[in-house]
Amino acid sequence: MSRVAALLLAGLLAPGAASADASSEALRDVLLLREHDGRTRDDVLAEMVGLGPSAIPSLFGLYAGTKVSLFREDAFERWWGRPDGYGELALDALCAMPPDPVLAHVLEAVSSDSTEAGLDTRLAGLGVLGALGSARGLPGLLRIAETSGPRELGSPVVRSAFRGAIDGILRTDRLAVRALEKEVDQLGLPLATLLAETCGHSQEPDALRLLEGLAGRSPELDRAVAAGIAELTDRFPWRQLVTSPELLRLARSEHPEVRAAAVLALASTGDAGVVPVLLAALEDPEGVVSRAARAALARVSGLGSSRTAEQWTTWFRTEVRWWTEHREEYELVFAGEDAALIARATRELGRHPIARGWLSERLALALARLEGPYRIGFVRTLEELDSRRAVPGLVDLLFDPDAATRSAAGDALRALTGQSLPSEPRIWERYVNG
Repeated sequence: MSRVAALLLAGLLAPGAASADASSEALRDVLLLREHDGRTRDDVLAEMVGLGPSAIPSLFGLYAGTKVSLFREDAFERWWGRPDGYGELALDALCAMPPDPVLAHVLEAVSSDSTEAGLDTRLAGLGVLGALGSARGLPGLLRIAETSGPRELGSPVVRSAFRGAIDGILRTDRLAVRALEKEVDQLGLPLATLLAETCGHSQEPDALRLLEGLAGRSPELDRAVAAGIAELTDRFPWRQLVTSPELLRLARSEHPEVRAAAVLALASTGDAGVVPVLLAALEDPEGVVSRAARAALARVSGLGSSRTAEQWTTWFRTEVRWWTEHREEYELVFAGEDAALIARATRELGRHPIARGWLSERLALALARLEGPYRIGFVRTLEELDSRRAVPGLVDLLFDPDAATRSAAGDALRALTGQSLPSEPRIWERYVNG
């Protein structure tokens, strides 16, 4: 239930208390129940938007719960719909308004020294900025962070609101990463840490640059950066052809907890090329780091974590030797069109962690050339390999003339990425390209 509805039901509004300004009165008239009122939510929303930019302060106040004077206790039954839905209705109206005056009002509201510029107003400001999803809202976001202060930024409610706003901007506006990169040095540590956490959860692969620019300011921030880089690299491995240099640097940090976070993050990339770094971390004098290295090696290899450092080293040397001896023959197999040979090679390579990333990429490419009954099985194999490196190749199969192949490719893409997108190739192309 919204703050407005709660105050109404609690009887805290004095009868006859109505806002004197014309825009508030106009908004109040929209929300009053009319005789034989058959308006839908869309109808009421259209009327709100029709009030024009002059209604923005009242709409923002309604969303923030500060415009309670619009309502009268003795006329509760006279309001259209449910008052506890007015906040979301006001937010939708604000998002349908020209963005510049909305952003200007949010900045003014959160910068005010009056009692209205409290927590509710700041939270409402973050909600509006996230819903608008524009890089032009970044000054308002930074101003809210400055007004909130470190203590308030530590509140779970405020942190969640900031994450929502940052995520909304990153997901919607491709210019946001570039704009934030220019502000990185000006961000306080609490907001920088929130930004790092949000970047990792975002669907924006370009946020990797932003994360790398945040590193090196504090151990807590570095841990968030390591986790964020791992999430993005894991989600978009085809956009990150080499392991992040910043992640490798963090693995050598002077702080054990940062080294441990970076080591675990390296494993999340699924790249067997990081194994030498993980083997070195096994010898780290800090237990938190060596334990992280064992867990990371177990994830990369698919083996148990109870092996000794010597056993891990022997395993890796054996894998490297095997792959060095056999890679060329597998290159020839996957360059050909003999589906039976490719099927046998796939089974063999699947037993070797060092080759799984290579296998996922090459099998996805080979599928574009192959025909016949093997294709569906190969698509399912890619899903079982659980390597997102195959995603671009699977997207290409969505253009295939065979309906069964398209369906299997769509299922594999949804399983690998966690995205519930339809099997429409253009939509998946946009996802692959960020």
